[in-house]
Amino acid sequence: MERALMAKPRYAPGGRLLGTGEAPAPMAPAPRQRPERTLRLPVALGALLLYFGGTLVLTHDIFGAPPNSWIGHCCDPEQAIWYLRWGPYAISHLTNPFFTHLLNAPTGVNVMWNTPILFVSVVASPITLLFGPIAAYNIVLVAGITLGCWFAYFAVRRYTRGFVAPLIGGAVYGFSPYVVPQAVLHLDLALAFFPPLLLLCLDELVVRRRRSPVLIGVALGLLAFAQLLTEEELLVTAALVGLVALVVLAVHRRDEIELLVRPFATALGVAAAVFLVLAAFPLMEQFFGSQRVHGPLQSPETFSTDLLNIVLPTSYQLFNPATADSVSNHFSGFAHEANAYLGLPLLVLLVAFIARHWGDLRVRVAAIAGLAALVLSMGPHLEIAGHDSKWLLPFRLLTPIPVLQDIQPNRVAVLMWLAIAVLVGMAIDSALSRHDWRQSAPRLALVALALIPVLPADLSTTSVPIPAFFQRLQHNGIRDGTTLLVAPFFRDGAGADPMLWGAVAGDSFAMPEAYAFIPINSRGDPNYGPPPDALNTIMQRIQDTGVVIVVRGFLRTVVADVLKADGVKDVVVGPMANRGQMVAFFTDLFGRPPAQIDGVQLWRDVDRAGVAPAS
Repeated sequence: MERALMAKPRYAPGGRLLGTGEAPAPMAPAPRQRPERTLRLPVALGALLLYFGGTLVLTHDIFGAPPNSWIGHCCDPEQAIWYLRWGPYAISHLTNPFFTHLLNAPTGVNVMWNTPILFVSVVASPITLLFGPIAAYNIVLVAGITLGCWFAYFAVRRYTRGFVAPLIGGAVYGFSPYVVPQAVLHLDLALAFFPPLLLLCLDELVVRRRRSPVLIGVALGLLAFAQLLTEEELLVTAALVGLVALVVLAVHRRDEIELLVRPFATALGVAAAVFLVLAAFPLMEQFFGSQRVHGPLQSPETFSTDLLNIVLPTSYQLFNPATADSVSNHFSGFAHEANAYLGLPLLVLLVAFIARHWGDLRVRVAAIAGLAALVLSMGPHLEIAGHDSKWLLPFRLLTPIPVLQDIQPNRVAVLMWLAIAVLVGMAIDSALSRHDWRQSAPRLALVALALIPVLPADLSTTSVPIPAFFQRLQHNGIRDGTTLLVAPFFRDGAGADPMLWGAVAGDSFAMPEAYAFIPINSRGDPNYGPPPDALNTIMQRIQDTGVVIVVRGFLRTVVADVLKADGVKDVVVGPMANRGQMVAFFTDLFGRPPAQIDGVQLWRDVDRAGVAPAS
């Protein structure tokens, strides 16, 4: 149905029950003939093509770039590229996809406490296997931004008429200051499909009520499971803000609650059953499996929305004055995590539209839910220009609660942008509903002007050298599952090139290093990467400072014990800073020079030959 709030026969426009005596919502347009189904598909596909074109413009820098290039910056994409390859590897090797021994070998990594994007990894596996994990990353990101816009188009269309209003609303969401900056580093966060699809399901359940609650429950359960295996954080935050929207709706429609209790409970029960059946094993692995962590992964203060971010852009906006940068550079976290920029024109437009149409329940629900998302995104304390004001905010109530304490507050802003997309769509719909173009044109012009400041800047590309050795791993005598110690050593995004090399090699070798959350002690306190030991401490000092290190005496024995405990068979030095010093360290350690093979230095069979006696 073209109109969400007039679709159910027993409801009048605006979603109110017939026979209650209530007036229609002020914004509800007059009923009109349902468009032919044959005309709807081309229109929807037209929107999809327009969004795809917009995404290509946004990511045009990748076209013509070398094959070792990806959309965005260093270094989190290298982690995501590894996980894209992990899904097909786990399936083909019939191994547990929720735990891997290929990172932090031999102990392993609990995949569920990290960002595995397993659902996307499995869906995209044909692309990964045909074109490689780097190409798959770029294709998934382009498709993800495009589909995020498209799903938001369908969500906004529930509350608007015609083509233009939902088209612009979908673009506001999919190209928002949340999605585009996150696309620079975080594939899992840029794939923001879930919120608009959740909105469609909830609207169908509590407003339209055309379909069976059982069917909607199945859809909700499947969506929740897919989101769990894509980005668990968004599943939790969407549920929180969705609950706020439902409470607002219930408060204003108390007379309809009795009618909704049974279908809502049915849908929720079915959704929970479907979700728990599918998610039981991954959740058991996460909370009871090996290498699970306890306590907050990061402080909620690290990434939270600064109050000034609402009106000050970052470098990820097309229009970003240097004066704004001088302030926004002091926001907590990084620029790509400052996702709440509206700009003063859009802020004024939204406030004016909401004030004028407050009597429309659709506007009221969207406004309150969007405001709730904004306030939650500000974290436990209000920050102003990078300074903690010490003023407590509602997010503080979530910080003691397990799982909720792992939410990074700024990322709740994606739900604010969905609410804004709905409001912008309704504002355009309101302007277009005026039959006199002399009245419509100025209103549309104001909306257009308000949206200009939030236009995104183009996404750049990054590339790193990939030694041919990793593209010909088995040809070079490295068997599947062999543990390689690869330099540079890494435990976070800095220097994580070996994860990319591993993905290119098909995730076919294990390594002691990892860019992942790992418990650092018996309490399960989370830490980035493996805990320090004698060998990785030496390697990191060499690559960070360029100092020449040789080990003697007891320390040499300790390093030998680390190699044995980690099960290292071969040692590889690839492209890195201070490469010569690293090669010199291992040459002294093993008492022999490396083989020069396909762009790397390789010491074979160090597990058998061992560490050489000190000269």
